[in-house]
Amino acid sequence: MVPQWLEDNLWFEEDTELDTDNWSRSSYSEPQMKILQNYLNLVLVAYPEQKHGCIARYESTLISPERGTFSLHYYRDNHPKHGMPVLFTVKVDNKKYLMYCATNGTVQFREEDAPKYIQGTTCEFIFYKKQFQPGVSNAFKFESSLEEGLYLAFEKYGNFSKLILKKVVMDEIDETIKIKEGEAIVKIQ
Repeated sequence: MVPQWLEDNLWFEEDTELDTDNWSRSSYSEPQMKILQNYLNLVLVAYPEQKHGCIARYESTLISPERGTFSLHYYRDNHPKHGMPVLFTVKVDNKKYLMYCATNGTVQFREEDAPKYIQGTTCEFIFYKKQFQPGVSNAFKFESSLEEGLYLAFEKYGNFSKLILKKVVMDEIDETIKIKEGEAIVKIQ
């Protein structure tokens, strides 16, 4: 609605040219197939059928390529402010899964394909991809669109590290939120 004035009266008219708050999948790029590693060079592996969702492991040569390959889907934002909006998917046993922020602060998967359009200003699937530090081209941090300062991070869990959500102060350098991208071993359709 756009306010209109006529003498001492105010009324509102609908403005059909305004953009709504949303994300739409970028038509300029195909999803990028990536291997993701933490600050210790552990490879991120997806287990969508289990409660911990993602873990990081040393044995990268023993990891199934489908479990270790993530698709990064890039989205356009009507009001870009925090970084490049991305969504992560993985394909395991011919099923596509979306990675999302669960209400209990964990990272989980849901069997679903990447949507073309997401309405709203927050979404449990969308993360803002940002450079981890200036001058470091292959290391990133991924901030949840649900809450400012909430990042994907790695936490020690027994003999491995698991992917979690972690609150980090804006200018703090926290290596646990550093995620490096590598080229995928195989391309998965």
